[in-house]
Amino acid sequence: MQTFLKLDLNALATAFPLDSDQRKPQGWCWREGAGQLEIPGMDVHAALTFNLVEQYMQNLLPRSTLSHIEVPSIS
Repeated sequence: MQTFLKLDLNALATAFPLDSDQRKPQGWCWREGAGQLEIPGMDVHAALTFNLVEQYMQNLLPRSTLSHIEVPSIS
């Protein structure tokens, strides 16, 4: 479990301003001077819709439309 959490945090650190103290066990914090993260609320139905659009409709929608709903990849 701890290994998966560390891998997830390392992946998130590529997309968000997260810093690690490199100790064991590793500590994480929001990077000093980084702005506040604003994440709008989303219910489960909206999240499912975005997921389905991402999986099945990328080739059907115009690029300009997809650019408005794109979420940065953290994988």
